[in-house]
Amino acid sequence: MKKIKIGKNSLLMIALFSSLGVSAADQDRGTAPISQECSPFIPHTTPSFRYSYSDTGATATDKITGLTWSRCTYGQAWDAQAQVCEGNATLVTWSAAFTAASTQDLDNLTHWRVPNIKELNTIIEGGCTFPAINSEVFPNTVASSQQPYWSSTPTISLLPGVYDKADYSSVFATDFMTGLSSRHRKDSKVHIRFVHD
Repeated sequence: MKKIKIGKNSLLMIALFSSLGVSAADQDRGTAPISQECSPFIPHTTPSFRYSYSDTGATATDKITGLTWSRCTYGQAWDAQAQVCEGNATLVTWSAAFTAASTQDLDNLTHWRVPNIKELNTIIEGGCTFPAINSEVFPNTVASSQQPYWSSTPTISLLPGVYDKADYSSVFATDFMTGLSSRHRKDSKVHIRFVHD
């Protein structure tokens, strides 16, 4: 009998999916529930009181990390009256994400950028899925395993059978359906949420 090693994060996700009644097949097909589900057994990792909002409400500053985030996904617009992100999020390649970040002007702030993977993972809500983010702070976040959010952190993997050449064509991206990170090719199109120092 072969032993399988399961890490702490994997066990937490299995427990969360089990408590929510989500099958592995639903997760793989991307047909899991659309409405956010939060487990009463897992403490929230990004409570709303951790954030302060700009006067317009379009940005949120994390009081712990000091980072300011766009509350909407790129392509959406902030509706200050309804306090929600409206419109459709735009899918972009990795290089287009950097171009888009450099042209952003949110709440009279310029110099927005693509977050690195560690920064992006600070806004994951560990007690929730569909999306795995605080939906009060970041409303209408896209929760799809097929459409994660870019980070600025490239991955390096050795090509099979060629140990002296590395493949730099992939980058880490975070999936806010489950809160997990994975590699994605730079030429694929996914979402972006901007950050400001």
